[in-house]
Amino acid sequence: ESIKKKLMAIGIEDKKSDVRDAALNALDEHFTGDDLIVYFKNAIHDSAYSVVETAIQALSNRDKAGTMLIASQLEGDQHARIQNILSGLYSKSGSDAQFDYMKKILMMSTGFAAYVQIQNYGKFLKNCKNHSNINEGIKAIYDVSKQNDEWITRLAAVQTLVDVANYSDSQAKLAMKASDPLTEN
Repeated sequence: ESIKKKLMAIGIEDKKSDVRDAALNALDEHFTGDDLIVYFKNAIHDSAYSVVETAIQALSNRDKAGTMLIASQLEGDQHARIQNILSGLYSKSGSDAQFDYMKKILMMSTGFAAYVQIQNYGKFLKNCKNHSNINEGIKAIYDVSKQNDEWITRLAAVQTLVDVANYSDSQAKLAMKASDPLTEN
């Protein structure tokens, strides 16, 4: 317990952001307790984006609903790093509720950021249930790929479209199998 308290102090007080970040990572990986939920919520306000990202990831491991609420409050932040952090979170835990934000970030992205956003957006679409959102999302990936001059971004778009198509196909087969009375469940 004394190690946990020392790490918590380092995660707040150390002058170097990489040390604070490492302390948060260690706390996330090796310790439990409700006190960490409050701690990680406070760490989200750190001045270093690496610490903010680690705090959001650690909090999402403990309190998904709380993390999603905090993330929604950060959606107005225009800094690319915050947008990438939220995009990464939503690619893992998002739903149709974050569709407009994710599409906006995808459409605004350029250069290498577009490459990352396309990949996150494809993962995010797999979490969506609303068919019109999924269709609109697929079109958005296609549009971004057509407008982007970077070959790597266009390649990422094609790979993401194939991945989403394969996922949709497997989900359709599971749904058909589940509704087929001749198939044992």
